[in-house]
Amino acid sequence: MGKALHDCIYVIKDEKEPQRYDKSSVHFLIDGANSHLTNNGDRPKDKVALSKSIFNLMSEYEKNGPTNQLINELTKFLEPVRYQCIIQRINRKLVTFHVAHLQHHPDPGILACYLFSNMVSLGWLENLKRCQSSECNKFFLGRSNVKWCSKTCGSRARVKKMRKKNKNYI
Repeated sequence: MGKALHDCIYVIKDEKEPQRYDKSSVHFLIDGANSHLTNNGDRPKDKVALSKSIFNLMSEYEKNGPTNQLINELTKFLEPVRYQCIIQRINRKLVTFHVAHLQHHPDPGILACYLFSNMVSLGWLENLKRCQSSECNKFFLGRSNVKWCSKTCGSRARVKKMRKKNKNYI
């Protein structure tokens, strides 16, 4: 029996060729959310709005999972998206792909919601975590026992904990 779910997502923006997103595109979404934590003053407004949308979606999902509030927000944003079914022959089999058509100059939140909802439903964000460092709070994908987004954050947190512990003994 073959896979029921596809390993990629297709989006058409501004009547161009379909753009393919696969599991490696998750990092595009995570980087977008994390860029919201940095200085937004020198970035274009649409990029700031997109990173804010992704950040809010991921924050809600990471904190509470797929709540009714999150589902309602995604549904509201995805209402204007139109879909087309494309059939292709791959290895002597017919395979269908659903391609999302986004309106001309769509709201940045629409693309964020579409990618986010599909990536969650395909299981690509199952290991989504938030860095436990109070100075960082970035999103990352990691195993269940990983607390920090990088070795640097983990090292900083351990040093801070050790210094606090040593300060209490003095």
